[in-house]
Amino acid sequence: MKKHTKSHRVYLQIKVCCTNWTPSLSNDKIRAVNRWFLFSLASLFASLLLAGCGGPIGHVPEESQQTQSAPEAQPTPISAAPLPTPTPPPLAPPGTFFLLQRTAVMTSQGIQAYPSGTTVREVAPGLYDIKGELQELEPHQVTNNLETISELLVKQRAQVHAAHQAR
Repeated sequence: MKKHTKSHRVYLQIKVCCTNWTPSLSNDKIRAVNRWFLFSLASLFASLLLAGCGGPIGHVPEESQQTQSAPEAQPTPISAAPLPTPTPPPLAPPGTFFLLQRTAVMTSQGIQAYPSGTTVREVAPGLYDIKGELQELEPHQVTNNLETISELLVKQRAQVHAAHQAR
C-alpha cells in the first residue's frame, strides 16, 4: 500500500469534499427568492413613484378642484427685460485670413509647411496668398474670426508648454 504525504492527504480530502458537494438550495427555493426580490423591488419602485406624486394615483388635490370649478382671471405676465443683442465676433480686416490647421504648399523650392495661425491674404474666392505662394484652400481651413484664431493659438501654446514641462 502506498503511503501518502500530509499534503497529498489534504488534497484528497478537498477533492472528496468538493466532488460530493451539492447546492443546499433547490431550483424551487431559488425561484422563490427571485420572486420575492422582484416583488420587493416593484413595491419599492411603486412607493417611490407615489411619494413623488404626493398622493395616490388619480387623486386631485382640493386646491386643483377649486380652481377647476371657478376659473380666475389670468394675471398679466411681466414682460422680461429685452435680451441684449449679441455682438458680432471681431473679424480681421477684409481679405485677411488665418490658417486653422497646418498646411503644406508645393513651392518652386519644394514642399513648404505653414503652421496654424499663419496669416494669408485672399486673392480670389478659394485662392489665397501664403507668404508669396498661391494656394487653393477650402473654407474650413481658414478663418477671419479673431476670437477663434486667438483660442487656437492659446491651446497650441499650452500644448507646447506642457510638452516642454514633460521633458
